[in-house]
Amino acid sequence: MESTPVEHRHDAPGSRAGLAMDIRALLEKIGTSAADDGYTVAEIAAAMNWTVNRTRAEVKRLQSLGQCRPTKKMQPAMDGRTFPVAAYIFEEART
Repeated sequence: MESTPVEHRHDAPGSRAGLAMDIRALLEKIGTSAADDGYTVAEIAAAMNWTVNRTRAEVKRLQSLGQCRPTKKMQPAMDGRTFPVAAYIFEEART
């Protein structure tokens, strides 16, 4: 039996084609409670229903465009102590 190569041209949800992070949509989904401290990758991924790797790639792309900047956010641990984690502040959120 001969196999033929299959081309996937369907831009399904979750594919990289045409799906850039919309900052306004993100802020609507995640809310504004963390706007001053920024958003962690985990918070953004959960709000947008994306994988962590995809979220990191989109955040990096937005950083290169000057639409977000990195910061630190204090996050509580299970034992009650707090520690700094990477977070991102979106420039449109401050306007």
